[in-house]
Amino acid sequence: MPEGLNLEPGELKQSRTPSCVVALKTLSGPQKNFLREFKSYTELRLVGSNFEVYGLTQNTTNKEYLMVFQYANRGSLHKFLLSNFRGLNWKSKLKQLVDISENLKKVHEAGFSSCSTKHCCHKTALNNFEQSNKIKYVHGDFHSGNILQNQYINGNLISYITDLGLSRKKDETNLEDSIYGVLPYVAPEALNRRPYTIAADIYSFGVISTGRPPHYDIEYDESLAIKILMDYVLNLLKGTPVCYTKLANQRMDANHSNRPSASYIYDELSI
Repeated sequence: MPEGLNLEPGELKQSRTPSCVVALKTLSGPQKNFLREFKSYTELRLVGSNFEVYGLTQNTTNKEYLMVFQYANRGSLHKFLLSNFRGLNWKSKLKQLVDISENLKKVHEAGFSSCSTKHCCHKTALNNFEQSNKIKYVHGDFHSGNILQNQYINGNLISYITDLGLSRKKDETNLEDSIYGVLPYVAPEALNRRPYTIAADIYSFGVISTGRPPHYDIEYDESLAIKILMDYVLNLLKGTPVCYTKLANQRMDANHSNRPSASYIYDELSI
């Protein structure tokens, strides 16, 4: 948004001071997904998301529409961990997971800006949590490549959830009769073509929280899908705190109704 207005007799000019680097996203899929993603970002801003989405623009050459949003200088979480995981201590890892869980909580609560998350979004079990009307959106394609990292001048590293093209209201029916997502992050019930719910997002978060590429030693094929369906559990790295291991296992519970809510995870990690 313009920060200043330069007024001259008979004309109106807009200027931005100072200039900044932005990221552009092209319309690579169906237009409805592109517009849904933009709407989701704007609703996330209403519930306190710090990820800046500036608006839409158009390429004057080919008339292609693009989304303009904040540039993340450390790239995706996936790429960041490939280069930096061994150098991170548990305090740093937990800080990132707190950021991610807070962002996921906001995705699930998007559109309910009048709801006090402290007082009305604290249930533990998702089967009870979903029965309330306090959750509006599911992400639908949650993996480490869709989490961006931005490091500020003071050294703080902040995580943002992006790529909301498949996000939708929890009470909407699936618009496509297909399985979407990166296979190792897809919840067992989604592989069985059951409705994609917030519980599937929580399962994906469980995979993300292991801190390394999931199933890195297995081909992404039918055999991996079968392992996921048979309640294949990832082994967390040696030295993982016991309390964290318990929470990670809850997130990847084969029974989706046993998985905790994003709000509960955020509260537990913030202690």
